Amino acid sequence: MVRVDAAGTYAINAKLVASDGTEIAQSQQSAPLAAGDNSFELSFDGDAIAASGQNGPYRVQDLSVYAISDVDLAGYLVNAHQTAAYTAEQFGALDTTAPGSQAGPLNALYTASSVAVPYVASDDASGIAQVELWARHRPNEAQPWSAWALAATATSSPISYTFAIGDGNYEFFSIAIDGAGNREVPPAVADVATRRDAVDDPPDYAWSTLSATWSGQLPPPCDPICPQIAGDQVVLTGTATAAHDRGVVSVRWRLYAVVIDEWGGESRSLIRPWTTTTPADGAFDERVEDFSIYDARDMEVIWSFYDIEIEIKIGNKVKLTRTDRVPIVSTGS
Repeated sequence: MVRVDAAGTYAINAKLVASDGTEIAQSQQSAPLAAGDNSFELSFDGDAIAASGQNGPYRVQDLSVYAISDVDLAGYLVNAHQTAAYTAEQFGALDTTAPGSQAGPLNALYTASSVAVPYVASDDASGIAQVELWARHRPNEAQPWSAWALAATATSSPISYTFAIGDGNYEFFSIAIDGAGNREVPPAVADVATRRDAVDDPPDYAWSTLSATWSGQLPPPCDPICPQIAGDQVVLTGTATAAHDRGVVSVRWRLYAVVIDEWGGESRSLIRPWTTTTPADGAFDERVEDFSIYDARDMEVIWSFYDIEIEIKIGNKVKLTRTDRVPIVSTGS
């Protein structure tokens, strides 16, 4: 019951909150009121109540009543009413279905420091509350991906993303969250991918497999020099990926035998000169190439390591030279 001093058309506003104080819905309406006592009904969105998943009793709070023609004729009540113990399901089906979304599309390449990532999202019941953008990065195709990380949260498309890590490959996916709190399951693969290339970076490579095995048996400690061993074969195998952000790569390698004496001294000897690798597709014609190396020979002395020197060219220019040390593992008994 509301008492007003003067007849007129009044604005009536209120909030419906759950027992824990969570706001569920709002009511905004106008009604003609006579001078004196008046009763009226407040209408709250049943779909919003159902989507909240909150059961009653509910409280009507922040009730305000004021004359539209004269706002000085106003009243305010913090706690106006408590409802019966309704359940959310009485106002409609409870929203338990996760929404869906997808990020993209994007161009294949960007040189700017940021990108606007568009997305589409949909929900059949309580509507989209927000969308998360997740991202991961790797410097090039020869390197592993970083872990997925939350990049931004938004309520409208597109989402601005800064290439803070710099050049490289980026992948994205979106996660939608609806008004009932249902959360989309992350996809098995990225929604969209792109590459940022603002600087001509040096080439790179990474091994996926690399090993050196020897079929002989290591002798007992020898003093001062280990004897020569004949007839036992040492085998070196490796597969790798070479990449460059702009140019076609070509790869060659050479091999050193490394001996470590009992005093810790190290000596290296070249046992294989520069050798051009064979790419997986038979020709070096791409900026990303898989390649392999192989060497098999009798071990004439007991080597400790192989040193593999890798050289990558872009066109006719050497852009990278790097040495990888591989321990020789005995498989003899």
